[in-house]
Amino acid sequence: MKIYQMEEKYRQYTGDESRLTGRCDSISFPETEDEAAEILAHMAASKIPVTLQGGLTGVTGGAVPWGGHVMNLSRMTKILDYQKTETGALLTVEPGLTVLDLKKEIRRLAGKDRLFWPAWPTAETASVGGIAANNSRGICSYHYGDARANIASVRFLAADGRRKTVSAREEPGLFGRIVGGEGAGGVITALELTLIPRPESLWAICFFLKTEETAARFVEGARSIAGAHREDTAFVAALEYLDGPVLALIGAGRDSVAKLQDLPEFPSNPAGAVYMELHGSEDGVEELAGELLELSADCGCMDEDTWAVSGEAEARRLEHFRGAASELVNARIDEIKRTFPAMTKLAADMDFPTESFADTLARYRKGAERINVPCYIYGHAGTGSPYANLMPENAGEYEACKELLRDWARECRTLGGMTAGEYGVGKLAESLLGELVPEEKQETFHALTAEWDPAGILRKKLWKTDAARYIIYRA
Repeated sequence: MKIYQMEEKYRQYTGDESRLTGRCDSISFPETEDEAAEILAHMAASKIPVTLQGGLTGVTGGAVPWGGHVMNLSRMTKILDYQKTETGALLTVEPGLTVLDLKKEIRRLAGKDRLFWPAWPTAETASVGGIAANNSRGICSYHYGDARANIASVRFLAADGRRKTVSAREEPGLFGRIVGGEGAGGVITALELTLIPRPESLWAICFFLKTEETAARFVEGARSIAGAHREDTAFVAALEYLDGPVLALIGAGRDSVAKLQDLPEFPSNPAGAVYMELHGSEDGVEELAGELLELSADCGCMDEDTWAVSGEAEARRLEHFRGAASELVNARIDEIKRTFPAMTKLAADMDFPTESFADTLARYRKGAERINVPCYIYGHAGTGSPYANLMPENAGEYEACKELLRDWARECRTLGGMTAGEYGVGKLAESLLGELVPEEKQETFHALTAEWDPAGILRKKLWKTDAARYIIYRA
């Protein structure tokens, strides 16, 4: 059992993409399930809290330690099994494998079968275990669903030492809690991923719109077209949005991001862009693309305001454009942090289920304008849940942004929506939202801790609904 005392060379493991910084007393890097079990048993016996880490790409501080021990799983990267199936393959991997390495391994193992895992996000340094822990949604989740929909089973090491393989088909309740449980209860030590064939034809199209209103109208129209089209011929796999401020960041930062430098120049002064991927047969994709181009023209988007490519290699190049939104928004946070060290990620990841996309954009835009703070909006337009990133530059603005996020969360809950989605709760949303953390998440954390982590070493604080009040559970 190798446990290292915290020192300067491990400082990078005290923070993640939330820009929160914590502290810990010790750190470990288990390479096998047995090593992880031994370390967990030691910490439980000593009543030392444990923070689990993967690729450190989370944005709500779930991997940031508040004291105790850090267990970093980045060295658990082995391929454990590969089995062909009638519809593709099942690939079993350890949790520390990154998206980039997962793609390489799938190409190596699948060969001419041309398979892929639909749940991977744009962040190629994200770990598979972290994706499962947050039940993240990849860029093509509009059609293929979230991580939970693309994992067949997980191997779970409970904090109390028990080990269990949980199948999505046989134990959907427990499986649904572990995948999306943010590490509550124990450690995911292996994941059986469902691989499927790549589509015969793949197009990526980016539409640049002149106003935010026409961009929202295009999104609503694209949803209607996607819903009416025959999915056996072609379908919309990705439907993503980037607003004008995000596009300005990408335009200003393209020289610093190598993967953006060979993209065409932007049209002049776009107010928003919609990135889409179309998958299916060649004829079906062409027909679907034609319908979307007609819609874009109706929304004032001309041919010169559109990027369109076909083929997987070209589509991946264009996908980097969408992925740059996260990278450059986070870079802007770092820039602010130089003069305002308390700055952290402050983003709404909420689902307002009864609203149109235009209503959600207007809600975020008007709220940010009311407190006079810049807001950068991008993300999943297809599901109506883009991310709204607030950029305060001083303590007063920071507090105003926190209150605005709570206002949005209260409004979201009133409408029956989810106040925290694929970003997860982590420590940042937990401290910001308090009792407004989704009840589903509260129940998940409480149930996993009660059943699998009786010593409470993996989560020190939980909220649980109790009629008219909330009770704080402490280990």
